[in-house]
Amino acid sequence: MNLNTFFRELKRRNIYKVAVVYAVTGWIVVQAASIAADAFGAPPWVLKMIVFAVILGFPLAMVFTWAFEITAKGVSRTPADVSRKEINDLFLVKYKYTFRRL
Repeated sequence: MNLNTFFRELKRRNIYKVAVVYAVTGWIVVQAASIAADAFGAPPWVLKMIVFAVILGFPLAMVFTWAFEITAKGVSRTPADVSRKEINDLFLVKYKYTFRRL
């Protein structure tokens, strides 16, 4: 799999859009939590846990975005857009690399 194919697949699966929306939403949540924590006198670990949850949620959101898409019919698996030739080429590259290392 070359780099162009990988980036095309990221675009097709809407990874870029979700990453930007997640980053902006996460930043807003952390800012609101910071203001609320100060206003309510919450201990410092509360804000740390919220930041940790936002950071931990990012890779999970990317994995779910890669695997699923939201359509008018509901949530469904994202169909693969890989031809049989690309799969065979990828297998051969991994096969050659593995045995070259041995």
